[in-house]
Amino acid sequence: MKTLCDITALRYHRMPPVVHEVIDERLDQALGPGNWSFESAAELLGLPHQPVHLLCSNQAARRHTVHQKTQLITAALPFGSKREFGAYSSVASPALTLFTLATHLSVVQLSMLMHEFCGSFSIYKPTEQERAYLQELCRQEAYREYGGWKPVLDASGKITDLWQRPAISNIAELEELADKLAGAKGRQTFIQALRLTKEGAASPFEARAGIRLSAPRRLGGEGLSDLTFNERVKLTDQAQLVAGQATAFIDIVLRNPTSEDEVGIECQSKLIHDNEEKGVADANRITALQSMGHTIVQLSYKNLEDHDAFESVLSFIFEKLKISRIPKSPSLLRKERQLCYELFANGKAIDW
Repeated sequence: MKTLCDITALRYHRMPPVVHEVIDERLDQALGPGNWSFESAAELLGLPHQPVHLLCSNQAARRHTVHQKTQLITAALPFGSKREFGAYSSVASPALTLFTLATHLSVVQLSMLMHEFCGSFSIYKPTEQERAYLQELCRQEAYREYGGWKPVLDASGKITDLWQRPAISNIAELEELADKLAGAKGRQTFIQALRLTKEGAASPFEARAGIRLSAPRRLGGEGLSDLTFNERVKLTDQAQLVAGQATAFIDIVLRNPTSEDEVGIECQSKLIHDNEEKGVADANRITALQSMGHTIVQLSYKNLEDHDAFESVLSFIFEKLKISRIPKSPSLLRKERQLCYELFANGKAIDW
């Protein structure tokens, strides 16, 4: 049985269930004995002209050709590490997929993907044919969710590459896999990335902000490790009148671990918030939270990415948290520039 792994499995897990309904049977046939049409498999996965990455468990089975690449893991895999999707084919679980990616991604890039898998979003860039198909389904079925997956639409109602969906992995599962695969290639990178990862991010913007804020200073971050994504807040009766809802979510909550001081951050994504109705709802929700005493900072992507603007935001955050911020040394500033390069300029490595 062929088992997809690495970037091939990443693409597979990013696909909405409605796409799997269309391709899985044909993909299984392409990978079946006597067929082995890796070119067809790559086309079905939307990865034309790229080799299909497969898992193998012994050196004799290793193959590296134009159309296939294998990754060797000799250790016994935990139960559930492979998920069958046909008679002849399986795919590495989300956790094992991340582990196989650790052999060639940086720590920060891998943590970004961990945030995606342990969060409530997926980045899926459909082929032109798939995009037309998905757009038509949305038009016909009034944007009905498919297995918990829902595309984020732009201001004109077109599907984007951002999808909302339930988390497909979690920190405990990743930790368990790391324990089971002691000695396997990529494990050290995997463990380091896991230390930077938190569950619950709902977008690439939130994931990037979370890493930049919570990563240790020695890695270029701000060391605000007491960070929670999308924290649910029960609104008071008065706040409910303002927001028009019983509960609200704060994109990122930062806390001072030695006191009760906290700051909420709203990530103002142009893609998600760029319509009048959403803008009004966001303003009402933030006002409701502020009426309950929550300190809310609205963070734009530009201010996250720009050094001077982010410094101004950070000064306010540290002041409200009552945490003294020690200026960074030249060495730490170099680490910060490297972290920002990984988060923003080098994001193409993971297709954000």
